[in-house]
Amino acid sequence: MAFLKRHTDKESLRNYQRDRWGRLSRGETCVIELSGLAANNFRVFRERRLFRQERIDVIRQRMLTYRPALVVMYGRSAKEDYEKIAGCSFPADNILKLGFTIIAFAPHPTARGQRDASWDELGKRLRQEASRP
Repeated sequence: MAFLKRHTDKESLRNYQRDRWGRLSRGETCVIELSGLAANNFRVFRERRLFRQERIDVIRQRMLTYRPALVVMYGRSAKEDYEKIAGCSFPADNILKLGFTIIAFAPHPTARGQRDASWDELGKRLRQEASRP
């Protein structure tokens, strides 16, 4: 929301998630899981790497085809897979610009030490990156 210059208070975030996040109708975001196997949490056993390379290939191809303005990949444990999708390693600031697409790598929103302010700051940094030629 900070990237879009929108309100980032909890109520605004809840409304956005309810009404627009990952929605086909009126949505602005595409939400894709790297592991396409459903589970309530990581304690539920699933062979999460079973289709991983296929998922990487499909996500990378769709990203190259549709050229979204922004891609956010989060979760430290999947960084290697995200770099395969991006086609290169992330620099120290974890922000890449590939053509018209900005790709950011971030910790999972619920990771230890993550605060709302961290996401606000990331949104502002991404907005600055988007304004560069």
